Amino acid sequence: MTQKSPSKLYKYTTVDAALKILTTSTVRFSSPNCFNDPYDSRPPIYLKCDNKNTKQKLYNAGINIKEDSMVLNKKTTSISNFFTKQHKYYRIFCLSKTNKSILMWSHYANCHRGVVIEFNSNTPIIKEAEPIKYQKSMTIDFDILKDFPKLQNKKAQKTQEKLYLIKFTDWQYEQEYRCSFITEDSENFKKKFHSKDVNNKTWENCSKEFEKMKEHIHIPIPVNAIKAVYLGCNINPIDKTAIIEILKTKYPRAKCYEAKKFENSFELKFNEITLNP
Repeated sequence: MTQKSPSKLYKYTTVDAALKILTTSTVRFSSPNCFNDPYDSRPPIYLKCDNKNTKQKLYNAGINIKEDSMVLNKKTTSISNFFTKQHKYYRIFCLSKTNKSILMWSHYANCHRGVVIEFNSNTPIIKEAEPIKYQKSMTIDFDILKDFPKLQNKKAQKTQEKLYLIKFTDWQYEQEYRCSFITEDSENFKKKFHSKDVNNKTWENCSKEFEKMKEHIHIPIPVNAIKAVYLGCNINPIDKTAIIEILKTKYPRAKCYEAKKFENSFELKFNEITLNP
């Protein structure tokens, strides 16, 4: 069962990327090949199976390999090859459960000169977000009886997503959530997430990116998907003005805050900026 997303999810970003999100009302889903963690989405696969009854269980699961000693190796190779082929079709949008991480403001929001965008968790595509599982082991366990038969169906996305929801424990400060989709399934994706609040031209541009298998695909979102924008404590005044003007004209219900440093603690506070006095 899909875990319910938090009531608030945030995207740390630079000013340029934030302006693109706000002006086009799109969010960028990226190929895992673009990520900054070399282990991301590429953990080794381990097949769990009761050796005592391996042959019978595999036979019952519809896996007909004669030599018991070769079963797990062959199936591991088969699943690894399957994921290698599927890897190129995945696109992922990364979010966080917190907007107060000083490290993330530094790493992803241009040393506090960027912004954090708060998304409405009820937005169809955002509410699909799944939490990252942080662990010390690189290995992902697949139950050969439960998971492998599903993996033979290319549309078995939820089973495959195990690969994309595992990261090393050093990353847990990010409190990350991910939305993902497979580019092969573009028509079903559009049917599921198309909104009457998004113009057809934006979807046409998105469809072209699907067709070309672009590393970055810009997915349209409705205006009410954006709840608030948080400006970094080091933001350039010109950038601050540009973002506020867009919010005033295009996102009248969104709020805007500016980060400030506490004088005697390593924390950030956010002061609201009145957009429409």
